[in-house]
Amino acid sequence: SLVDPLRFDRRPSGLVATARRLVATALAATSGRPTGPAAAQVAAWIGARSDRARLAAIDDVLVLMADHELAASTVAVRVAASFGADPYAAVAAGFGAMSGTRHGAASRRLEDALAAMRRRVSPARAAMSLLDDEGAPPGFGHPLYPDGDPRVPPILALAARFGSTAHADRLLDTLRAQGASRPNVDFALAPLTPALGGAPAAGEAVFTAA
Repeated sequence: SLVDPLRFDRRPSGLVATARRLVATALAATSGRPTGPAAAQVAAWIGARSDRARLAAIDDVLVLMADHELAASTVAVRVAASFGADPYAAVAAGFGAMSGTRHGAASRRLEDALAAMRRRVSPARAAMSLLDDEGAPPGFGHPLYPDGDPRVPPILALAARFGSTAHADRLLDTLRAQGASRPNVDFALAPLTPALGGAPAAGEAVFTAA
């Protein structure tokens, strides 16, 4: 932000222009691809294969994940901006919230549990790795969606298109039998990103990009 002398231009048109520079620069820096569609840049960032079908799937997920104005990271951005922070600093506040184990990093723990199941760990033992405190396990429950996160079914359908969701289904059944609430989007990302060829923690990267 320090190299952008226009960062404190808070006129609506100025904020839009800054946001465009910020998003473009962030995706270029993380992906190593200075140009191209956002889905292709995200695919490069997470190490996913970049055929047309997978890029279309990433694009779908980015839209589903972006269409949510009350995520904790978004609220953090708004709080920082409301006190006069420039857009770069505001987004940095969002990254801080995103890194939490109850937000963007939740899918990583689920990825680890599913990877353990692929190594023949039982669903019960994999589930136990997620039940380490009195709160909801990562990837379950959402205060805005008491009847179920509507983003989960389409993302799980994409995961099934590119790979098996059998382990995710078994893990879900085990956790639900233990009283877990309905899964949220973090759970859905856990089987999707490996199916796309993404590296570990790719779900957090996709969430952050969106």
